[in-house]
Amino acid sequence: MLNRRSLLQIGALSLLGMDADALTVPAVQNDKSVVLVFLAGGPTHVETFNPIPNAPTEFRSIIDSVQAKDSDIMMGGLWNNLINHTDKINVVNSFAHRNNSHAQATHWVMTSHNTKENNSQEHPSHGSVVSRYFGSSQENGMPTYVRQNGIYGSDASYLGAEFNPFESSRKDNLGLNIDLERFRDRQNLLTQLDKLDRNINTGPIDAYKAQAYAILLNKVKEAFDIDKEKPKTKRLYGKSSIGKEMLLARRLIENGTKFVSVSYGGWDMHRDIEKGLNNKIPPLDKALSAFLEDIDQRGMLKDTLVIITGEFGRTPKINNNAGRDHWGALSTLAFAGGDYEQGRIIGRSDTKATAPNSLPITPMDIRATVLDHMEVPSNLTYIDTFGRPQYMTTGKVIL
Repeated sequence: MLNRRSLLQIGALSLLGMDADALTVPAVQNDKSVVLVFLAGGPTHVETFNPIPNAPTEFRSIIDSVQAKDSDIMMGGLWNNLINHTDKINVVNSFAHRNNSHAQATHWVMTSHNTKENNSQEHPSHGSVVSRYFGSSQENGMPTYVRQNGIYGSDASYLGAEFNPFESSRKDNLGLNIDLERFRDRQNLLTQLDKLDRNINTGPIDAYKAQAYAILLNKVKEAFDIDKEKPKTKRLYGKSSIGKEMLLARRLIENGTKFVSVSYGGWDMHRDIEKGLNNKIPPLDKALSAFLEDIDQRGMLKDTLVIITGEFGRTPKINNNAGRDHWGALSTLAFAGGDYEQGRIIGRSDTKATAPNSLPITPMDIRATVLDHMEVPSNLTYIDTFGRPQYMTTGKVIL
């Protein structure tokens, strides 16, 4: 039976719309973070980071290409801002997994595991592994893992629902729903009731309660409010949806969030791909460039790893509808930031960008790289649904 004290404790958490299990105490602390920019739909690798100007005409980038001044990195011709930041970027030109199904390939990239199902997540996402290791919220109340827009395969699977991402759209749940003075009165009442009987082991609930207070009183909600930014910073990122989402990502990691996923869809360009690219790339180019410039100026570049990818690439040869179809044999992948050597092309493709011409980089290698950057042990294991220990990565660090 719940007594008055238990009800008050649960009430403190219910203000957040969370279960007590969702507020685990972080076991490890560092300043590292990851921002995953997922280009949902399957971005063309030819017009992103692997244009080959001397390929046969039907295999070339239809938006031409741009060359970095101080490295060998080339990009499609619309990346006029990001190409100036190649000193912060590593491009991978041998990323492949050979699955052409949107759902299955997305699951593979997001979890490092292939799946035969289209409607169930069998393994935890990169962000959920980070959340499980560091705790689902930080000491100041910030959620460890935040998702902007849904991505299939981005949940926690057998790690437990408390390590699913916090949805940025639920940010209004992070603030007080009552007057601060009234909340303080309730807080004081609960403190007095706590003193009545200390024979009960309340350690875990006390820890959850402390984190609930941290969320409510440390203005966690303000971290989600990009209107707090200066007009100059807003202009840097642009007015597009992806600009606002990258600005929010910066605010979140600056305030303690460890993993942020951003989904920027619309890349399934089976026809008239040139028109599609002219709509999708410029806002993304501006937003990514702004983000890298911003975190560099704030001294956050080495502690922040940015991953840019999608579920698969697209056919190197233009189809009869002036578009490109699904192509898991070679995919888009680039990294920015982190404490690694920058300005490199890692791996290589063949001369038509159809397949790797070096040892393929796999989704499992993405997981290994995330854990390496986050300073998480490479032999980390957790117990799956069937009670079996599972290594969180068996891959190699890409960078």
